Amino acid sequence: MNTVSKNINKKIPVFIHHEIGEKKQAGKDNRQSYLKQCISQAEKFENEIFLFGDNTNESWARNFIDVKDITSEKWDEFTCYFHNYSTYPEAWAKGIFKRFFLFREYVLKNDVKNFFVLDSDVLLYANLSEFSFWDEIDFAAEMPLRQSLKENDELRWTICAGVSYWTQQSICDFIDFCIDTYKNKKNL
Repeated sequence: MNTVSKNINKKIPVFIHHEIGEKKQAGKDNRQSYLKQCISQAEKFENEIFLFGDNTNESWARNFIDVKDITSEKWDEFTCYFHNYSTYPEAWAKGIFKRFFLFREYVLKNDVKNFFVLDSDVLLYANLSEFSFWDEIDFAAEMPLRQSLKENDELRWTICAGVSYWTQQSICDFIDFCIDTYKNKKNL
């Protein structure tokens, strides 16, 4: 049975978040060429790219959203409770979360029903809007197949959202989950 998606002719936007200004470890402008390649490659397959960035990369995508123009009360609340449990520098660790808060604000303000997230160092070789199952799911991301869900295991709940699919509702649910987890120190 062939399933024809309602989205088959509708472009699902691809969101890339890439701020360089405050991240010393990212090498400033001179090491951003991979971002240009990421955008160019995704556009070759007719994906509609939205770059959430800063003044170091504002001319690199047709659809540029300056992150300094997005405010988020949810982000402000989250940062009150955030603790860096990773080995990344603090600004880097916060940036991993920040993009989802930015995306939430953008989709709510602009009534975007669904979108993809693409890390700025990933090359895309498909038009993601052409897949037929997006109307059937709320969220998709990379997750190790054989991870343990036992209470004391290190890799419990490991997931990578660097290449992921979201609906408006799933990003809102995820943000609420993040705030609740850090606020109430659940499973940390």
